[in-house]
Amino acid sequence: MGKIRMGVIGLGGISHVHINGIKQSPDAELTAVCDIEEDVLRARGDMYGIPHTHRFTDYRELLACPDVDAVSICTSNDAHYEVAMEAVRRRKPFALEKPVTMNYREAKELKEKALEAGVPNMVCFSYRFIPAARYAREIVRSGKLGRIYHIYGQYIQS
Repeated sequence: MGKIRMGVIGLGGISHVHINGIKQSPDAELTAVCDIEEDVLRARGDMYGIPHTHRFTDYRELLACPDVDAVSICTSNDAHYEVAMEAVRRRKPFALEKPVTMNYREAKELKEKALEAGVPNMVCFSYRFIPAARYAREIVRSGKLGRIYHIYGQYIQS
């Protein structure tokens, strides 16, 4: 099998993480992009060298593109369900940012439909397996810290 030809739907902040991952993978290539903001689409398309024929303002058109094998869904939270369900209908594997949907009913339906259709999918958990998080989990589970009643944390970046 050749490289997985990826499309990215939604080109806001988190999409850069997805695109960098795609570009670093020997098994994937960025093939198409989609955003409802035409100026963002133009800028990102130019930045990543995506041909104009593979830049879309409508996610349904990207999902219909025969040159796209799978997609990363990086839209606003309220669009996750609609876009992911369309990916299921078109039998396109997808990676979905958090939250999966805006409520339990939608999440349950999306899961059931994806299973019925046999569409591979995943929810992105960025830091689940990084060494620092795994070590913190190990310390907590070991009981070395005693019974924990409260945790305060910050995620500082940039």
